[in-house]
Amino acid sequence: MSVSENKFKQEIWHYYLMLESDFMSTRNFVQIDEKNYPAFGLRYLNVIEARCGEIDTLLRVFYKEYIGEASKKDASINKLRFYAQNNLYIGDIGDDNSKILLKDYKIFTVFNNIELQSWSNYVVSENIDINGKKYFNSNNATPKWRKNYNDIKHNRISVSGEGENRNFEKANLENALNALSGLYLVLLSFISYFRFETVLSSLDNKSKLFDENCCATKSEIEGALGIKS
Repeated sequence: MSVSENKFKQEIWHYYLMLESDFMSTRNFVQIDEKNYPAFGLRYLNVIEARCGEIDTLLRVFYKEYIGEASKKDASINKLRFYAQNNLYIGDIGDDNSKILLKDYKIFTVFNNIELQSWSNYVVSENIDINGKKYFNSNNATPKWRKNYNDIKHNRISVSGEGENRNFEKANLENALNALSGLYLVLLSFISYFRFETVLSSLDNKSKLFDENCCATKSEIEGALGIKS
């Protein structure tokens, strides 16, 4: 295994806690509340770009680990997401040890109990072209926060002939919170997939924004997955 538990703690989990702490400092100016979702600014721009960039990095780590060989440089991000969406999970439920995939998981903030399901409508499909070559397509089934990240990353400054570019306003609280939630869920899935059982054992190592114990209940997840107890 290329990712040891100690490496995960030191290089991945602690980095997340630093990113989370940076986001939490914005509470000095804007409360974490759904009424403030449209609030935008440079701090949220930094939050979104750093968190989404870390998500892509972790997907490459998982892809390399799952495939069992070095990830090719030309592997598309959709290919990485395809393997992640079908194989990364959080915990086990039911008598048949069914996996809770990222798209089925919901979590709540400690502040104002905001419900987030950042990966709920993220679906990448595997297809075959006319030459028999595999390709991966999201078919526009991408969460709004991820689409907005791409707009911010690639088209934040340029202005079309139709007038003012409003992409900077997508660097807002809603997208920042969802990007951080999306990263947190990927990390929880790493902990489950790689069996890093002691990562969350220390109070100092826990998230201050999300609580791994205040997610969707077993019955809620079973209902979403159509599993009978």
